Amino acid sequence: MTLPARLRAVAAGFDTAALQAFPWPAPGPDLPELLDSPEWPEWPEWPTLRHWCLAAPNQPLLLAVPAPEARATAAERAAAVGLELDGTRLLMDGRGPLAKLALRLRVKWQDLRGGMPDGRVWDSGRVPPTAAAHAALQRFVPRRPSLIVVDSAAAADVQRLAHALRARSASFVCPVRVLWLGPAPGPGWAQLPA
Repeated sequence: MTLPARLRAVAAGFDTAALQAFPWPAPGPDLPELLDSPEWPEWPEWPTLRHWCLAAPNQPLLLAVPAPEARATAAERAAAVGLELDGTRLLMDGRGPLAKLALRLRVKWQDLRGGMPDGRVWDSGRVPPTAAAHAALQRFVPRRPSLIVVDSAAAADVQRLAHALRARSASFVCPVRVLWLGPAPGPGWAQLPA
């Protein structure tokens, strides 16, 4: 990545036109205690999805769907992986404003330095079910490695989005991973088991 491209990545913001960040519980004064308590629900995991995201970092675009047995819990588990990859879990676990500032500075340093996606903070989110979001996703330019989850779209729309992203993927400076939560809409989609 060239220095001007890295500087653009540092200055760029999360693409809210194409993606909606995964939700996290509303912060409150008791959130740190809640996160550490045994009453906090177990964090859903999907090691196969996480591995798929991080594998093949030189592939600019990979597409996948959950295997049939994984579809029932795929949305919740994909959100959990996204919140882990995008640093939200670390940010929410940060004890105090200095820890949160240190994490934000580390992320900007990673954006400037570039490098492989393993260990970097990603962008992640779901595509809202609107025509405007689909149009924005067709113009999507990743500022950092990205996990994009499409959970409500017709198969034909997903194919159009995939085609548009494939056509532009050679120019991506960071890997993009697209997970559609429906059945494979055509060839070229990996199936991720539970």
